[in-house]
Amino acid sequence: VNAVSERTWLLTLKPGDDVGEPLSFRFPKPTELVAKTAFKQYRDADLVEVDSELALAGIVLGPAPIWPWIAGCAVVVLLGLGAWRLAKLDDGQATVPVYRVPDICTPFAVIDLLQRIDADRPRALAASHRDQLQGIIRDLERIHFAPDTGQANGHGELQAIARDWVGKVS
Repeated sequence: VNAVSERTWLLTLKPGDDVGEPLSFRFPKPTELVAKTAFKQYRDADLVEVDSELALAGIVLGPAPIWPWIAGCAVVVLLGLGAWRLAKLDDGQATVPVYRVPDICTPFAVIDLLQRIDADRPRALAASHRDQLQGIIRDLERIHFAPDTGQANGHGELQAIARDWVGKVS
């Protein structure tokens, strides 16, 4: 007759004061009298079998990889550059002025058109044309709005001036 005996032990092990922060836990080796050992640990209220050495939970065992941060920053930079270029293209297309000859050419409408052309400073206009444009604006203001001149009838001339300058900047 052989006696069969099974004992369950519950041990709580605490590290010494001089150990520091251990990264893994090693169960103590049993004596030679023990025939079979099983190392177990509680996980989610269940008892599971583990190796004699296991990593402690909650402690980072190695440094975190840096490549995800680099890849994430690269993606953010590329998205930013793409958005900037897209915004720049939209600004370039939006700032191209389109000038149209007014349907009814009054001195107010033509002078307003010429002043908008002068203020926008289109690249197609040379410096001599700009000086000529400013001179025409001054002449129209003097002819139509000066207090010492009589009523000027220049509606036909106004339409020709407006067509000429819209043609130069288009």
